[in-house]
Amino acid sequence: MKSECTNCFDYLKWRGDLTFDVSPLNCIDVLIFSQLGYLNFDGLLTDSFRFQETLYTLNQKFVSSANYDERKNMGVLINRDIPLLFDIVSKSNRFALVKVCGYVSVLDFENEIQFSATTFCYAPKKYITIFRGTDDSIVGFKEDFKLAYLDVIPSQTLALNYFKQAEKELKGDFIIAGHSKGANQAMFVAVNVDKKTQNKISAVYNLDGPGFSEEFYQRESFKNIQDKLYSFYPYFSVVGMIFNHPVNYKIVKSSENAIMQHDPISWQLIGTSFVTEEDFSKESKFFYVSINEWTKNLSLSDKQKFVTTLFEIIESSGAKFNSDIDENKLESYTKMVVSFAKLDSSTRSQIFKFISNLVDIARANLPMINIFKNVHTKSNLLEEVN
Repeated sequence: MKSECTNCFDYLKWRGDLTFDVSPLNCIDVLIFSQLGYLNFDGLLTDSFRFQETLYTLNQKFVSSANYDERKNMGVLINRDIPLLFDIVSKSNRFALVKVCGYVSVLDFENEIQFSATTFCYAPKKYITIFRGTDDSIVGFKEDFKLAYLDVIPSQTLALNYFKQAEKELKGDFIIAGHSKGANQAMFVAVNVDKKTQNKISAVYNLDGPGFSEEFYQRESFKNIQDKLYSFYPYFSVVGMIFNHPVNYKIVKSSENAIMQHDPISWQLIGTSFVTEEDFSKESKFFYVSINEWTKNLSLSDKQKFVTTLFEIIESSGAKFNSDIDENKLESYTKMVVSFAKLDSSTRSQIFKFISNLVDIARANLPMINIFKNVHTKSNLLEEVN
């Protein structure tokens, strides 16, 4: 990272001594909370909203846990500095006494669900519920792709049920937020609770989350919360370009390149605000048009077949996590090539076209997607398999 770049770590140096009483919660704080939502608190926190730990105490348990090395391993897709961020945050005046509760984490391979949520009490009767984005699991990505043909995916339902329980047990005002898929869940929840509950939501933060259909934004329940919705996308946005995004948003400058700008820790800031850009990159705008044309032109059954087939290829590697593919590239590649080669030419062409566009436009750094570049550049292997 260039020395002149400023991110949430710099923010903590500048303002970490100021409590929320002195300096009210802002979008940078929300970003920090969203990243803490990626941490593995299994066995350290329960799903109870009544039992609350301070961030300081929770971090002490985190770093002294017997499986600390496993806990701090974020996989290949999540910023590996998040445990360090947690350590710094927990020792700052601003965050140390923030209370944490209601930790839920679901990774269900059989039913293809990846979901996690955590609620933070940052001031008396002031809560922020964070929904975790997609993690390192293949299942998490498969569930994301199901957004193309399902009106509601399982993690959205879990998010809605989670928040209803949080709002029932915790009396006060709520902010709901998330990064990536977690942002999509936050918006889904805000629109699908009743109006009385909506009135208890002071803000909804969408940090580069995939969107919804055009009809979603026409719903009366969306109009009830649209003035409370704050959406932020990086200059080079891919995830946030999936489906339709809200009309009002800000584009954030990042210190990373291409799809790695999805990482909020790379987002640039000054004071309590993000450094903004005038417009999205041309690649982002092209991807926005192409992905939405693709979803409009295919029937629901064709979308389902596409997603099912794509992940049958990926899962043929035997991997459950992107890290597995990254650590066993040759073996994963060989198995996936064999699976890919067994497809009929039409299906193979459709999948290859989609993946090629994603790789070319986004210069994707996803092991489960990057492996297809080898299929493309070494097409002679397909002939050998056949």
